[in-house]
Amino acid sequence: MKKTMLLFATFAMIFSCTTNEEILTEPNAEKQDLIQQRHYQNKKTDYFAVANRGDGTVSIYNADTQVKETTITMPDENSAPTYVVYSRYRDLLYVADFNNQKVVVFETENFSKVNEFPTGNGSFHMWLNDYANQLWVNNIVDKTTSVINLNNGNTLATLSLPNNLNLASDTAQHDVIISPYGYFAYVSVFSQTGQNYVLQYSTYNFNLMKSIEVGGDPHLTATNRRLYILSQDDSSITEYHFHNLNSTGRSGTMQNVHGVTPGKNRNLFVTDISGRKVGSYKINTQVTSSITNAGSSSGVAHNLAYNPDKKILALTLSGSNTVDFFRANGKKIKYLSTDESGANPFGIVYIDR
Repeated sequence: MKKTMLLFATFAMIFSCTTNEEILTEPNAEKQDLIQQRHYQNKKTDYFAVANRGDGTVSIYNADTQVKETTITMPDENSAPTYVVYSRYRDLLYVADFNNQKVVVFETENFSKVNEFPTGNGSFHMWLNDYANQLWVNNIVDKTTSVINLNNGNTLATLSLPNNLNLASDTAQHDVIISPYGYFAYVSVFSQTGQNYVLQYSTYNFNLMKSIEVGGDPHLTATNRRLYILSQDDSSITEYHFHNLNSTGRSGTMQNVHGVTPGKNRNLFVTDISGRKVGSYKINTQVTSSITNAGSSSGVAHNLAYNPDKKILALTLSGSNTVDFFRANGKKIKYLSTDESGANPFGIVYIDR
């Protein structure tokens, strides 16, 4: 018995010491199975949802055909929808309202409102994770991050900027992402006059675990293997480990890189925001290729979403009223069409039903 206990303890110690990634324990297997069942057994129309910040609407496009199916009008007259995220587990769309200190929740059968959650002032970039049952929302006016329980809409935590960093007066939380199995959240901290950072938080107790200084105007994405931090000012794409926020030493470039979404075959689709281009960044080689001009005649190449089933890439052209669509497989990006979405299309998400 003692030998058995000693052997178990030895394996536990080895595992805890040698874990090199986020997966410290297995995620909720029952929830993982249910997500897959809903996706494959109840497969319905997939969509792109585009938040039109300038006119208080959200455009819903068929993600396979690029045809606009409907337009959601936000419930408040002065709404300014900024970013959108989707829960596959719940089949719900979440829309951040910058002007009304809330996130509005819509079901995806006919896109009717089913709920709303209070946030701080200036709701902006946000991200959710179904394993953690959490929605993280950056509120850039009051400089806080709201952590919301997806089960009941209660605010679990309101996180202020850390006081142990050298932060300029214009510093605010900007982008946010949660690691795939929900153990860690990462918040980028943006300043035009001072230093920029990425903060790592525990989603268990919301403690700040680590902070690193990064290039200016940082944005975030993740695959199931690594975290990626993009700096528009440095035109850089850098890879990090989830668990300790250490760089892997792998990095690449894209001029004025800003918008980003994962592709299908170990690549990221990225934008040159001011150059109005999209490109494919190969993770294995750290090379950006397939750089293609936006089809729209105005606006900046802001945010991206990708339908991997049909290999359709969607791009919001903020400052205009248009969305571009491309055929994209990582090796080649081909412009397909442009559609009028609404005033100042901002955030976009792929609704993978």
